Amino acid sequence: MRNVTLALGSFVLGAMCISLVENRTSISAQEYSSIHIAGAAPVVPPIFADASNSIFANGKPYEVDGLKCENCTFRDAIFRYGGGSYDLVGAKTSLPLKIELTGAAWNTAQFLSLFGLLGCPAQNQPPMNKPPIIQAKIAPQGNLRSAVIGGK
Repeated sequence: MRNVTLALGSFVLGAMCISLVENRTSISAQEYSSIHIAGAAPVVPPIFADASNSIFANGKPYEVDGLKCENCTFRDAIFRYGGGSYDLVGAKTSLPLKIELTGAAWNTAQFLSLFGLLGCPAQNQPPMNKPPIIQAKIAPQGNLRSAVIGGK
């Protein structure tokens, strides 16, 4: 009986002490409505290079970021794209056409793949050391523009 009395007395004393102390929720248990890290998102510069009426060929990579190109022709070309603004008006392409992603575009592809929104998601996929080269199945013609031109 003495052990039960001691245990009950300790419980009551502990409960009274807890009620006197301010009740706080652990920081790790709090929910965040959003997380914002200033300066973490890349800044997209505006279009700054004009290569209109040019012909690009010979299987070489061409940087698309910041490129304005009216009536350009791309034959056996590799488009290297990093997520910047571009404007290809009246562009003509022919197969083979490859796309190489770098920088922010590569990160976006990896993010979409993580959720199964790009390509075929594989279980326990090993990390890739190099950006993928994507082989196009069609050769688009005409005005090829970003959904957002000018970085906004």
